[in-house]
This record gives sequence, structure tokens and C-alpha cells, in this order.
Amino acid sequence: MLDKFYRKNGFFKDKVFRVETIFFIVLCIMGFSILPFFYEAFLFQQIWSAICSPFINAID
Repeated sequence: MLDKFYRKNGFFKDKVFRVETIFFIVLCIMGFSILPFFYEAFLFQQIWSAICSPFINAID
């Protein structure tokens, strides 16, 4: 059913393909940019606790 519809509307098929491809690329880029952010946040938390724990202990 959809195959016939896509064959009739070649432009629509191309458009859908482009949208899916763009969505996939955007998803990949987002994934790659979010992962390092979490990793950096984790590292930052470790560094922050390492730097600040002596001061916190001194205050206590």
C-alpha cells in the first residue's frame, strides 16, 4: 500500500528519506555531544570534591 503511494509520489519519497536521514544525523550528533558532557560533568564532580573536600573538612 505505502510502496505504491511512494512510487507515485517520488518527490514525497525523497523528502521522507531526507527527513529521516537528517533526523538520524541530528540524533547521532546529539548523542556524541551529550555523552562527553556527562563524562565531563562526572570528572568535574570528582575534581570538585577532591579540591573542596579539604576545605569542607576544615570547616567541619
